[in-house]
Amino acid sequence: MTPTSQIIARDIHRSRAFYAAAFRPLGLSVVDAGDGFALAGDDAPVIRVTEGRWGLDDDTGNPETRPALIGVEAPDRASARAVLFAAIQAGGYAGVSGTDRRRIRVIDPDGNCIECSCRN
Repeated sequence: MTPTSQIIARDIHRSRAFYAAAFRPLGLSVVDAGDGFALAGDDAPVIRVTEGRWGLDDDTGNPETRPALIGVEAPDRASARAVLFAAIQAGGYAGVSGTDRRRIRVIDPDGNCIECSCRN
């Protein structure tokens, strides 16, 4: 399985519970993937999540990763709204962006931003 995007989570267990709940309305599920998990739909991984941290590496001072911004597509506005409410109930933050309200931004407990958009 090769995911389309990868993000870092500080607490892999908390993130697993968040993603399982928040993206269930889109038919995506959490599957084990090596040292983390993947959010997948129709046997195709969408997002891979591994444990880590952001900022400077304490040993070398080299930059590590920063919070990610990743996009997923919902089939319609109702599904996008369902993700919004599920994400809030799962402990994330969410909001609507765009003047047409076709984009939902979900912030996971680690600060990664997933934008859920729909065309209609």
